[in-house]
Amino acid sequence: NRRGIETSIVKEYCKEVDFKIGQKIYSAVGFQNISGGYELRNSWFKGSSSPKDISFIDNRSDKVCVQEGFIDFLSVIQIDDRRIRDLCNDSDFLVLNSVSLLNKSLPILKGHDHVILFLDTDDAGKKAKEALTLKSVPFHDASSIYSSFKDVNEYLLSKTMSIPTLTRSRGIHR
Repeated sequence: NRRGIETSIVKEYCKEVDFKIGQKIYSAVGFQNISGGYELRNSWFKGSSSPKDISFIDNRSDKVCVQEGFIDFLSVIQIDDRRIRDLCNDSDFLVLNSVSLLNKSLPILKGHDHVILFLDTDDAGKKAKEALTLKSVPFHDASSIYSSFKDVNEYLLSKTMSIPTLTRSRGIHR
């Protein structure tokens, strides 16, 4: 709720995951990666289970939209912005789960005709774009849409804070 993501979207892409630290069992929202591990988030924990890996939602498209983390992915799915909907319509989605996994994503990126980046506007996002340029991966940088915000989720929150109820964008087909 604090991230402005509708419950129905979270339920579609995430699971409740129990994890153990010491002898205590905790619960978190879990987003699965391609190796069966999970990115885990709750009000006090941001981490992952092993193995750490990228997440890929394959809609059999020649276009892939790339996000750093799953909260940004869920934000892109939900956001009511025509520019983002148009870029992501009928797209595959690649969630890096860490910019340090960028090299691991290269085969997927190079296997698509169109790569659209929704990376954070911080130094890590800028370095990732530089690395892709050096690796000869052509891309469209969508961060100009949310350039005055840290990331897509912050942009979503800015758009929904004045709206009493969130409405799900219907422009993205799965």
